[in-house]
Amino acid sequence: MILVTGANGYVGAHLVARLREEGAAVRALVRRGCSGAEAECLRKTGAELVEADLEEAGPLAAALDRAETVVHLLGSIERPRRGGYRGMHTAKTALLARAFRAEVDARRRRGGSGRGRVVYLSALGASPNAANLYARTKGEAEEELRRSGLDWVSVRSSLIFGRETGRRDSKIVRKLARLAASGRAVPLVGGGRNRIQPIYIADLVFCLRAAILADGPLREIWEAGGPAQLMLRDVALTLMRLFGNPNRIAAVPFPVAYLLALCARAVRAEKTLNLEQVRMSRRDAVCAANRAPAACGGRLVSFEEGMARTISRFGREALLGGEGR
Repeated sequence: MILVTGANGYVGAHLVARLREEGAAVRALVRRGCSGAEAECLRKTGAELVEADLEEAGPLAAALDRAETVVHLLGSIERPRRGGYRGMHTAKTALLARAFRAEVDARRRRGGSGRGRVVYLSALGASPNAANLYARTKGEAEEELRRSGLDWVSVRSSLIFGRETGRRDSKIVRKLARLAASGRAVPLVGGGRNRIQPIYIADLVFCLRAAILADGPLREIWEAGGPAQLMLRDVALTLMRLFGNPNRIAAVPFPVAYLLALCARAVRAEKTLNLEQVRMSRRDAVCAANRAPAACGGRLVSFEEGMARTISRFGREALLGGEGR
């Protein structure tokens, strides 16, 4: 049994669909109140749907029953209102790791399978000493896995893009797409000169799947990125071409961006811009040693090709609407 946390999210919907296509037994852990199109998409795959929060000990233990692998996708690049980044990434990973270790130990005492692997979706640059809270708390979550005594693989990803199923896309790409389609200048912190290595959603799913299936024991960090390192401005310019709008990039100086982020925090509009996003714009998010090509087993999809494929399949309007992870 494979338990997927955050299964109703962008990556979760794609991973669950892929695993079910291959006949895997999947239990999809979703937030309470998850209903409508999100839940329906998961049910159609044949996955077992469980509504629970990682802070609820009883429901979490029930969700972990008979699970040999947990794919932990729960996370947010936008600062969560409840508990912030540390509550979302560090604390919930610690709760999950302790509960899963207890389940595996109990199963061993009963003479059952002792397999217990966590596949964690982290981020390039994750470190307990990172300058921004997003990457820092992702690094702290990895430390919780190291201390757990479980088998684990942390897949550190760059920007994820594209869609093959479901109703969700990457939030960052969706925001950039809306700006690219607007016909107005696209504002980017520092002119968008930070380098990223965008990875197509299907390539990331293949990488996660490889981490699930890899022979163990494993306690490893894998870096997952696409075939090319691009500046964020290159991503924006590609979207402009795809939408047929010859926009321009409006560089937002870092001091101005910090001030705007502070104002956004004061009026509770941090979904527009927050301090951690500004800090992230000052660093690159590229692979030092990319294991994704081997894990994917083939050619990686470029950003332009993947976005063209997504637009061709779902239409431009679908890309501009809906929600992302």
